[in-house]
Formats: sequence, C-alpha cells, structure tokens
Amino acid sequence: MDNTPLIGYVYVGADRDDPMSAAVVGAQIGSGVDQPPYIVVDHTLERTLLTRWPGRLWRVQVLQSASDQPLAYARYTRATAVQVLEALPLSCLFEHQGDAVVDFLNGIRLLTPAQKMALAEAQDPTAHQLYNRVFDRWLTRMNPESQHLGQDHHGVIAMGGLNPRSPVGNASSVLYDELRKRACELEGAAALVLDEDGDECLHPQWHAAADTLQNALYGIAAPDALLSPEERTVLLRAYRAVVGEDG
Repeated sequence: MDNTPLIGYVYVGADRDDPMSAAVVGAQIGSGVDQPPYIVVDHTLERTLLTRWPGRLWRVQVLQSASDQPLAYARYTRATAVQVLEALPLSCLFEHQGDAVVDFLNGIRLLTPAQKMALAEAQDPTAHQLYNRVFDRWLTRMNPESQHLGQDHHGVIAMGGLNPRSPVGNASSVLYDELRKRACELEGAAALVLDEDGDECLHPQWHAAADTLQNALYGIAAPDALLSPEERTVLLRAYRAVVGEDG
C-alpha cells in the first residue's frame, strides 16, 4: 500500500460559498464525512478548472479521500478533508509569462464599449492565420493524428482529453468567461444572441472582439516552443493598437 501523502491543488473561485473559501495556510478543511460536497483536489495545475475568476490557489495535502473516486485519467481526487500547505500566486497556473497572463485576464473586466468596438474592428487576417498555425503546432505535438488539424481554431476554448487542454492551458476559458461577463454588464441581454442550435452566444461584435483578444492571449501565453518573438508581435499588434503597449 502506497502511504505517500497526496499533494495537489485547489482553486477557489471568487464568491464561492464552500469550506475552502475560508482557507488559510495551516488550516484543516473538511468534515471527513464520506459524502458530498467533496473538495476536488487537482493533481496538476494544468488540469485545474478556473471558474469565477479571479480566485485563490492553494497547495493542499489530502487527509481523507472519499470512497467515490473518478477514473485515474481524470487526474483529480475527491477529498473529504485536506490540510492547506501553501497559498500560490495565480501566475503559477500559466506556463509562459504567468504574471502577464494574469494582468491580461484581469483587464477584460475593464473593457469599455469603445474598446470593444475597436477590438472588433481590428480584425487582423495575418494574425488569424498565425493563430491557427500555432494551434496546429501544439496539436501536432499533443495528437499528431487529430482530425482537427488544419481547421479554423478560433473560438476553441479547450480540447477535451488533452493535458494541457490548449496551447495556453485554461487561460482561454477564463478569457471567454470574463468577456461574456463584461459584455452582459455593459449591454445586458443585448450582448447575447442565439446561434443556429438555439444556444446563447456572444453578439457578433463581441465575438469579433473575442477573436482579437484570443490572438493577443496566444501572443502572451503560448510557450516559446510554439512561436517566435516576431510571431508574438504579430499576434499582439491589433490588441496593443487599441489598449496600448502596456495593456
């Protein structure tokens, strides 16, 4: 029997109402009772789901595990009690330029209507094509037989079953969540439309702005192995023309 302590990570989203919301270093959290709600402990940072950004990130030790556990490939443990070992900066969640990625994502909630329009109008076909090439480079490394190679990957938040889930990890999911939230704050129901399947999605202007923002995110967050410094500049230029070099 392996008695090695299980160490993992818990991301606690903003305004989350559960025992981990009161976590401090050194605390023991959880009742130890083998029933939901469980504390979900991710085994790697790449698999951590980032809901309700910005939250807090903790490194924890599992003290007691639930009897009901996911299959091994899920790479997380359902715990009934944990000890909080360390608070980690959110930058740890991103492989490349973590601090810059956090700043970029935090800036989404500050977008103005004028910036939204400018980002939507700043569509850059060269950057769009480069984004797809970067995505394909990553996908070739992860799954060279993927049927998705060569497709248009704009709007793709994650590829299920892969770890990490995208060339920028889970940063894309935060971008789209934050942009949808900001769009609804500024425009209410008018920010959303129904797609051909009857599902809510961003209004075309917000969707166009999202493409420019996603290009910029890849320019900041994609690992060096996937693109050159010159390519980063191409991906970032439309965004920087709107928000400035320090945006």
